[in-house]
Amino acid sequence: MRRAILAGACALALALAGCGGDDADTPPPAATGGRELFTSAGCGSCHRLADAEASGVVGPDLDDLRLSEAGIVRQVRDGGGGMPAFRDSLTEAQIAELARYLRRVAGR
Repeated sequence: MRRAILAGACALALALAGCGGDDADTPPPAATGGRELFTSAGCGSCHRLADAEASGVVGPDLDDLRLSEAGIVRQVRDGGGGMPAFRDSLTEAQIAELARYLRRVAGR
């Protein structure tokens, strides 16, 4: 089980690589919903996610992944495995909202 979680986190990390979000001068997106955050943060430029009408091909297809909410929060906040950290461009509340959204719609 631990390997599956680690593999999923690594896949998400690679998927989000190159999505941006490491520029401290860029204000957090004003969007409030998970789908809007996914779009405004640029996640769709790397990831495919049908619910958000995103067709990125750089990272993993999120329609094929099921990840824990806590794992998504860690990965988005801290980055790693080729993915940039978003802690400087998204608030903790935005990251939590994005994680809830992805947990609900990814892997379906």
